[in-house]
Amino acid sequence: MMSTIKLSSQLRAALAADSPANAGPASPTPSGSALSLDESSGISDREVASSQEQTLPASEIDVRSIHSSDSEDVPEPIHNPLPEVPPNCGPPTVPLNVLIDFAVQHTYHEITVLAELMQRKTSDQGEQERKMSLVQFAHATRSQFLKMVALVKWIRVSKRMDVCYSIDYLLDLQSQYFIDTADRLVAMTRGDLELARLPEYHIAPAIDVLVLGTYNRMPSKIKEAFIPPPKITPREQKLVTARLNQLIENRLSRLSSGIPPNIREIHINNGIATLLVPGEFEIKITLLGETEVVKWTLLNIKILVEDYELGMGLPLVHPLQLNSMHGVLQSRMNVAANPIKEAFFFLHSFCVSLQLDVLFCQTSRLAAGRLRENITIEKYDIKERLLVVGYWVKRSKSKKLTVGQVKYDAQYRVQIYEDKDDKLSGLKVRHFPHAPQLGTIDCSAGMLSMDRLLSQTYSVRCKERLLRLRRILEAAEPMLEVKMKGLAVPSLALSLLPDTTANEEMLSICVNSFCGKVICNINVLSPENEDVLAFGRALYSSQCSHQTIRMYLQKLRVTLVIERYRRSLKALPVREVRETELLPFVKSVLSEKPEQRMVLQYLRSENYYLLVTFVPDETEVVSIKLQLLEVFDERAQFIQLDNQDEVKVTAVREAVEQGTMRFGRPNKPTLQKECSREQQLAFAIATVEDRITYMYLATELQKKGIGVDLRKDDTHVPGGLALHITDVTGVVPFDAAEFFKCCVRNCLRLDNRNRYTFQFEMCFENIPLVRDVPHGLAHRRDGDKNEDTNKVSFTRECA
Repeated sequence: MMSTIKLSSQLRAALAADSPANAGPASPTPSGSALSLDESSGISDREVASSQEQTLPASEIDVRSIHSSDSEDVPEPIHNPLPEVPPNCGPPTVPLNVLIDFAVQHTYHEITVLAELMQRKTSDQGEQERKMSLVQFAHATRSQFLKMVALVKWIRVSKRMDVCYSIDYLLDLQSQYFIDTADRLVAMTRGDLELARLPEYHIAPAIDVLVLGTYNRMPSKIKEAFIPPPKITPREQKLVTARLNQLIENRLSRLSSGIPPNIREIHINNGIATLLVPGEFEIKITLLGETEVVKWTLLNIKILVEDYELGMGLPLVHPLQLNSMHGVLQSRMNVAANPIKEAFFFLHSFCVSLQLDVLFCQTSRLAAGRLRENITIEKYDIKERLLVVGYWVKRSKSKKLTVGQVKYDAQYRVQIYEDKDDKLSGLKVRHFPHAPQLGTIDCSAGMLSMDRLLSQTYSVRCKERLLRLRRILEAAEPMLEVKMKGLAVPSLALSLLPDTTANEEMLSICVNSFCGKVICNINVLSPENEDVLAFGRALYSSQCSHQTIRMYLQKLRVTLVIERYRRSLKALPVREVRETELLPFVKSVLSEKPEQRMVLQYLRSENYYLLVTFVPDETEVVSIKLQLLEVFDERAQFIQLDNQDEVKVTAVREAVEQGTMRFGRPNKPTLQKECSREQQLAFAIATVEDRITYMYLATELQKKGIGVDLRKDDTHVPGGLALHITDVTGVVPFDAAEFFKCCVRNCLRLDNRNRYTFQFEMCFENIPLVRDVPHGLAHRRDGDKNEDTNKVSFTRECA
């Protein structure tokens, strides 16, 4: 009651201190001040003042009258008992200058918008709208500034509201005092006063003191605090641990029928039973009493799942997680009928989930690392305990996909899952499609490796694909011999040509274990050979027919023969010319020939080209045809050749005119018949070059008027050609008939062993000169056995 009276007196005093009676006379507002109004506003200062005097509240009048009655004789100093309101505890305020700036900016913005809109209204209707817009703008602006003037007028008497703010703040402050007092009392009651109780009366010591006069008993707390208990002797400790071992064995024997078979090892030692599940976990349990109601106590949990590829052998479970699992498992073992079984299924489920997560992390790293774009994780479901990984991915584009998006389709899949029907088993592996001896996971070892699983699977899949390719190749060409080579990296070896003996010319087919693509290789050819790469792509594609395989094998055989010939040309007087280097009219002539061909240019006769064409043949494997191309003054002419026969004994000019040069087969075996195919080409190149040289010489001699005839005198010598001079009457100015009657043979022979030289040979009979060579010497040739021994030949070498 006293506080209420005191508070009311403070309020009255505050109201009296802020009343207008105690305030001094108001200073007149100077003319031209920002707070005065125009005459156009319609409100004068007098009207506002009169209205303020008329609307004074009754409480202010009462306070004024009371104050005046109490202080008629002795004026008392005015003191405001209310506290001052802090800056942030009162009502929110806005500075007057900011409010005026807002009003001015808003008016300026409205004027700018109105000026822009009025420029667009030029018609009569627009003139009417302009007037209406001006009137609306003027009315709105006048109303806004009238409100501002009224607010400025109100500021003069706004200090009366400060008392209300102080009263509100005072009331809030008193309310906070009450709340703080209640909180302190509650905290004291719950904290300090709980221990502030009367101690128990020591009845027994009091009786001893009153009866005996002495005090012989001390509290046990003093003994426990200062006197330690006696230690257990080793004998007692041994007896206790032996008894605990006996109790644990007895308890486990009664639960043996319910213990899962996955617990491979159970060790009991020092009163602790250690249960081990290989590759998953190890727990230690004990009993803290002999009665049946005593529950199993879980001492330690050790997770045996490890990851040496990503975790570097560090524990995968945080100690805080192990502590949380320890508490949950202990609570479940306390209420379970078979605590050992409950602990196994709880930890087994956790370890299986952890193993699957480890495999997923390893697969994710492989998919983002060295097996990028070769494997893909198709599904990973933690609830279903399922992980599906696809490998040997094929990239394909579909019309349903967006631009630049590629679809990945796995050819094979491996599924790692937990069998819901067999809760005791761990993770299992299933392969699609199924095949024997595929990779598995050894969960009992604890060291999981997705890389090892994929490597074992890749090895089996590579052998499987190679065997399938072997069956396809043997079905396409039954006479083709396909051998399987290699153990760690298996491959197929094919002999394309019948006379292939070196491994460099063998076609090797293997499978890339990372992506499953078929790789073909011939060591003689370049790794970037288009035919070899195309054959590998054809074998890798699922749509590879027997006809396609035979076509590619024929191309490879031809390519291999071309490479043989290309290597044999290094020591020959020709060079291989690219078709892009030939003249346009020569290219047009070659366009009708087979695509697989070689163009050889003679180094000494640059106007002659030897065209070697290769065509697959069932009997000869590769059929080879030679054609001599003569290029003169934008004119190209083919001269047909056959490198399997020796050149017939025909005149060079006749052969050129007929447009052919043929190689005949003599009855006697020649060196050419016993040569290889590359040596036959070299023989043909040398023979054709000799023919071209003889042709040049015959042409020049005929221009001089000398008759010539090209014959083959010796069949055992490559070429064996001789240019016989048959008529020299056109160049000999005197009569020498008797001389030429004794001349049996005049010929020119070509010797190109070291350099190009011609040997001029003349054979005479009835020689008038003195014979300086004994008779019967074997200086003549084998082809001249029927000639007379009196014939003598003279030979002279000329370049």
